[in-house]
Amino acid sequence: MSKNIFNNCFVSSKTCNNTERYKSETMGRRALSMSSFEEVTTFSMHLSTSLPDLTIEDIGSISSTYIFDDKGGGMNENEINKPKIYTEHMIVENLNLICDKNVSNTKGKQQSVMILPDLTLEDTESIASTDVSDDDEDFIEIYEPKTCHTSKEKSFAEILNVSSITGQRKTRPIICGHRGSIYKEPENTLAGFLKAIEIGVDAVEFDVFLLKCGTLVVFHGAGGDENPGLLDDNIGIEGSILDYTAEEARKLSFNSNGEEFGCPKDRIDAPSAFIPTLKEVLEVLKGTGVIAKIELKGPGTAEPVLELVESMEMTDQCHYSSFDHSRIARIRELRPERNSDGTYIYRTGALFVDPPYNFISLSLAVGASEVHLRYDTCTKERVDAIHANGMGSLAWWRGPPGMLKDVTEKYLDVGNEDESMYRIAMKTGVDVMCVNKPDVLAKMH
Repeated sequence: MSKNIFNNCFVSSKTCNNTERYKSETMGRRALSMSSFEEVTTFSMHLSTSLPDLTIEDIGSISSTYIFDDKGGGMNENEINKPKIYTEHMIVENLNLICDKNVSNTKGKQQSVMILPDLTLEDTESIASTDVSDDDEDFIEIYEPKTCHTSKEKSFAEILNVSSITGQRKTRPIICGHRGSIYKEPENTLAGFLKAIEIGVDAVEFDVFLLKCGTLVVFHGAGGDENPGLLDDNIGIEGSILDYTAEEARKLSFNSNGEEFGCPKDRIDAPSAFIPTLKEVLEVLKGTGVIAKIELKGPGTAEPVLELVESMEMTDQCHYSSFDHSRIARIRELRPERNSDGTYIYRTGALFVDPPYNFISLSLAVGASEVHLRYDTCTKERVDAIHANGMGSLAWWRGPPGMLKDVTEKYLDVGNEDESMYRIAMKTGVDVMCVNKPDVLAKMH
């Protein structure tokens, strides 16, 4: 017997056909027909938005979930175990994309742990274990982290849940320069990437847009992920980088008063401070051994970026990431090839600001090679879960304004990307640290 799990509730295929109807008392007896993984994912994400409002008392009512077959007939308790709140182990059926590594079947007891903002590990002891019978076959087990931390008053070490870890990490993480070396040179410039190479980084991260002329440029801008590429901070004018051709963008002058710039003002006004094309950046990096972590920031970037990288014969040197997971899913769709060890040849990273409880499942579903978490959400539990599922981990730091706010309002036990902050982050075991001060991290080893 195989099983699917939709939003942490078992749906048995013993009596249900391909189209299954799920009904929950806690969702106002709402019925939903589900015939594809995409629909299930959407439903799961919808349900997840209600999780923060749950309490311990809610767990009992959520457990009373009804399963219906296609004829509307209920299933009795002899046919299926009663559904549980279930997040540590998620079971998914027939998903080729998530088979990034061989996973052995696990039978017997599996501990159920609910991820809720106010729950502690002690609280979860009251949540029952779920039986998986010996006749369960052909399932893939996805490990989700047990806990999340949301307190705004804890120290940085407590937020990452590493305060009890003593000693130093024996191997250093991969050092990635976030947008180059932004405290030395303006972000996302050739000068910034050259400085990062001089410092000795292993990788650099940068953002890419496709302009209306068909040219790819490297730029970040304001506007967040909902409306990226705005010019009001970096350039000091209204509008978007998408309104310009590459030739026009090259003539834009940087705003020396822009908050996102952490480097000295004289470097912002220097002749080397301009918006480069992606081709120019890759030409600087080619042959250096420094990995280019290319964030597909703007729309329509996946295919042209892939074509340019391949035309420059830099496949092994370039990785792709995005907050819009459909873009890295497109990379995986176009280039599903694997190495002999089963890893993907074309490496992709699923970016998250505040990772949802099922971020592992979401990452695997789009064939991600890595999971990229904001530095203060990159807990040891999440890193362990990422690695347990055969993916690499990366912690990315915010830009200068965001970091200044964090260390003055939330994490008072560390400095602004000083050694103490980096050492705490290293204790999580994260593979890659994408930092604004790669020179500080490089000097630590």
